[in-house]
Amino acid sequence: MQPTKREAEAATKLGQAILEFVTAVGEGNDGRRPQRPREEVRVQPQLQPWQQPRPAPVVPEPKEAGLIGLRGAAEYLGVSTRLLHQLTAPRGAIPVVKISHRVMYDMNDLRTAVQRMKITPNSPSTA
Repeated sequence: MQPTKREAEAATKLGQAILEFVTAVGEGNDGRRPQRPREEVRVQPQLQPWQQPRPAPVVPEPKEAGLIGLRGAAEYLGVSTRLLHQLTAPRGAIPVVKISHRVMYDMNDLRTAVQRMKITPNSPSTA
């Protein structure tokens, strides 16, 4: 649809009026407040939660001897509780101490299990 001659003239006048208005507002702002240089205006970008740096994991100080629970043993070994449960006797090689319904791990048994699982350059490959 083509605009009529009158519509085209009105659009041109409107465009000129808007341009004149914007120019006048700019000149009015210049007189009211001093212009700040662009270098001073800096916006710090907001980081999304997934962009925030993660804190270092807190590793508990291992006990010299004694019993620890499932989570403590998993943290000590650096594995998930699910994997530790799979490595626990009778399914796996790590012995446990059951006290009522609680499953506890002896620190000496955990150290021994780590030594048994350690692969050295001279050890036979199990893969």
